[in-house]
Amino acid sequence: MTVTLDTFKSPEFRGNFSKLPICQLLNGKNILFIKSDNIKLSGWIKRAEVENLLAQLQATPKGKKFTLPEGYDIACGTPFVHTYRNGNAESGLAFECPRIHVLASSPRMIEVNDKGAEAGIGRKGDIIANFETWHGQSVRESHPKEFTTLRTLHMIYLVDTNGSFLHKVPLVLTVHGGAAAFFGQQLENFYKLVEIAYSDSQGDSFYTLNEQARAVTIFQPTFDTELVGTDARAEVCAVVGFNEPSAENVKEFFNLPNAEKIWGTQQSLSGFASRYLKQFEKFHQIAPGVEVDEFPEEQFGETMPKNQVDSLYHQVKQENLTALQQDEDPDNF
Repeated sequence: MTVTLDTFKSPEFRGNFSKLPICQLLNGKNILFIKSDNIKLSGWIKRAEVENLLAQLQATPKGKKFTLPEGYDIACGTPFVHTYRNGNAESGLAFECPRIHVLASSPRMIEVNDKGAEAGIGRKGDIIANFETWHGQSVRESHPKEFTTLRTLHMIYLVDTNGSFLHKVPLVLTVHGGAAAFFGQQLENFYKLVEIAYSDSQGDSFYTLNEQARAVTIFQPTFDTELVGTDARAEVCAVVGFNEPSAENVKEFFNLPNAEKIWGTQQSLSGFASRYLKQFEKFHQIAPGVEVDEFPEEQFGETMPKNQVDSLYHQVKQENLTALQQDEDPDNF
């Protein structure tokens, strides 16, 4: 056998993603933000262009407005410099209305926050249970709500207006507290509207879509500041809406030309949540016996009568609103 570079395209050499680049939602700025080092790690397709724009931004005199090139696709992100609470300034790309493929999502994980650490539950950032399991819900109920927060990880691709990938390596969007609840609620709302629009375009039956089909859809959220917590004083970057599909335009929400590439990437994402936490174990340690990649069995089959859709939709919406009212932790990094 002659070994060439093409040899390693074979499935037998396919591995799992190791060092995972990340992105985050910025409270107060209401954007999705990717730092420059993560742009590099994600294999950004037009990295040279991004670096050139960032250099132009940093060279722009104070008080003078930086302008993007004529015809620039805003879906590719805008150069941005963010100063964190510790005083560190980081350059990168900002997305006000990102176009997102969600390839995989972790279960909601119960994480110890500052108050929980002070109370002795564990170290801040420790993952003490998987909320999607009966055990996890019991753990959540056994501690005061203000001692823990729920964290979710989403493995995503960003695409431009034409549906072309902006990067080669998927990004991990990590959100927790109120921001996670808003993101999760609106993402589920989006999927439900896609399913309704798709069903209306196909006939009378209601079709639910599995993770593979959902991954091909493009979620385009909009952000705004929302106040959460028992006293409604904690500001979070919240998903407050999204581009909605209809029976007439639902095909535009499916990135059909890139479907096989998306599915091929999904095959390498098994266990990505535990690998992410391992990568950042300095901040997040998993309690013994906690399985962060485990979801409970599906409760519904492939299709569902339309008369059941509305009641399920409102039930999930109410559960998420309750979670928002109880969670006081605004930090979603």
